[in-house]
Amino acid sequence: AKLISATSSCKEVSLSKNQIYGTIPSSFYELSKLDTLDLSNNRISGTISEQIGDLMVLQNLFLDNNTLVGSIPSTLANPHALNEIWLNDNQLSGTIPIQLSELPSL
Repeated sequence: AKLISATSSCKEVSLSKNQIYGTIPSSFYELSKLDTLDLSNNRISGTISEQIGDLMVLQNLFLDNNTLVGSIPSTLANPHALNEIWLNDNQLSGTIPIQLSELPSL
């Protein structure tokens, strides 16, 4: 079952410090009106999906203090409104996508 419906008008998901474990639910990437996603300080594992770029109005992304692995997807630069990204204290690897440096609000 999906946690949140894709037709939801949800603008903010704030689940910081809830001891949540597992991967980021794919239903989050379907929330077209989401401007803040805060899953910080949990036990979130797996990778950051390329689908993160589908969140076109995303302004704030807090995924710090989890156990995420893999690289930062270049699609993270798709939401041009991004002004805050916290990815520290994970196990991410690779380089920071150059596209992120082109975002005007970051």
